[in-house]
Amino acid sequence: MRLFVVTDRVVRLLCWGAGLWFAAMVGFTVLVLEPLGLGEVLDRRIGGYGVADVQDYLAAMTPEGLKRLGQLQAMDTVFPPLLGIAFLGLMKRFQGVMRGLWLLPMIYCGLDWAENAAVAGLIGAQGLTAEAVAQASILTQTKYGVLFLAGLAALAARRRGLR
Repeated sequence: MRLFVVTDRVVRLLCWGAGLWFAAMVGFTVLVLEPLGLGEVLDRRIGGYGVADVQDYLAAMTPEGLKRLGQLQAMDTVFPPLLGIAFLGLMKRFQGVMRGLWLLPMIYCGLDWAENAAVAGLIGAQGLTAEAVAQASILTQTKYGVLFLAGLAALAARRRGLR
């Protein structure tokens, strides 16, 4: 007996939910964080960042900015699994070797959470190390690479009617 069936309607709702949640996060960043002088948050920097970038970011951090950034980080904890589950729903009918693509949304989710933890560690650190910054930056870049591949797989599934 199945308690929950992933119908096309459920998949559409998941996709809409992920899109709206992402829009809320971007809106929060633009309307709340950027006016506080924080600029672009570290985990939105697709090209990565270095020690000087993180030092500049931390120098602009105020107590209010830190509080608001914590709110964004809480939102960003929900987003990766929401998007990952939406992508899995789009790929639900993949057969054979194509099922291996199911790993991409799960890897993305794990990378995003690891990156969030690494960035939070940078913000709370007493002293920055080049290694810690490099690790966070690599996680950011890798997250976006895997997200791109997962998105392509989800779009391919959608275009082939494998919703």
